[in-house]
Amino acid sequence: YMPLGRYVLALCLSCVAFAAEDDPKVLRIGVDGEPMALDVDSLAGGNGIQFVGWSVYGTLWKITTEGEMLYLLAESYEESDDGLTITIHLRDTGFNNGDPFTADDVLFSLRHSDEAMGDRTTAMDLENSYAEDEKTVVLKLKYTTPSLIDDMGVISMMSESWTEGFTNEENIYVEPLCCGPYYIQSGWASGEEMILLKNEYYYNADDLAFDEIDVSFMPDETTRYLSFDAGEYDICYLSESENIDKASGSYDMFMAPVQAINGI
Repeated sequence: YMPLGRYVLALCLSCVAFAAEDDPKVLRIGVDGEPMALDVDSLAGGNGIQFVGWSVYGTLWKITTEGEMLYLLAESYEESDDGLTITIHLRDTGFNNGDPFTADDVLFSLRHSDEAMGDRTTAMDLENSYAEDEKTVVLKLKYTTPSLIDDMGVISMMSESWTEGFTNEENIYVEPLCCGPYYIQSGWASGEEMILLKNEYYYNADDLAFDEIDVSFMPDETTRYLSFDAGEYDICYLSESENIDKASGSYDMFMAPVQAINGI
C-alpha cells in the first residue's frame, strides 16, 4: 500500500497564459514518473499516475484540504439508522464517449479496488451490495468504520465495459473511457507528454477552468524545477527541500494532496 502523497506545488501565475475567449485554455504541469499502467488502483508510476488517474477516472466525492465534503460523480448519499447501508445517488454525468456513468460502474469500481488494494474496502459487503436503479447504489457494510467515506473518496471510478478483460500491463496500451473531468488524448505513448482534454460529458464541464492540461513526466526533480523556472510549466510538483527553498522566493507555493487538483 502506498499512502497518499503530499506535494508542494509551485505556481507561476504570470506563466499561465489566459487565452482569447475563443481559444483553448491550456495548463502545463510537470510531475514525476509517468504511469506504468492506466489503472490508478495499481499505484504504478509514482504520483504521476495518481494525478492522471483522478483527473480522468473521477471519484464519487473528495475531502478538501479544509476537511469539507465536495461531491463529484455522486450528488448525495444517506446512511441507514444502523449505519450498515449507504445509499449513493449519482449525478447525470458520463464517460468521454457519451456513455452514461451508472451504478453498475460504481459497483464494478469498488470490486476492482477491493481486488487491487483491499484496504479501502474491508468494511464493504460487496457481495450483497446492488444497483437499485441506474443512478442509485445500495452499499452494504459488514461493520461501521469512521474512515469509510474518506476511503471512498479516493477510489477511482472506471468503466466496467472497458476495464474488464485487461490486465494492468495491457491497460497502458489501451485508450481508456474516462468519467472524470478530463480524458487522455488518443495516441499517447510512453516517453511522451500526455495531453488531457476536457470531458464534455462531465457534469460540470462548462465550469472547468481549462480545456486542456499538458502533463510532462520528469522523474528528476531538479531538472523538473529548472524547466519550470524556464517557463516550460505553469505548475510544478516539488518535494525536496532544496528546490522548495529556491522556488519559495519567486513563486506562489501551496501544499496539496495529489488528488486536490482533480477537477481543475
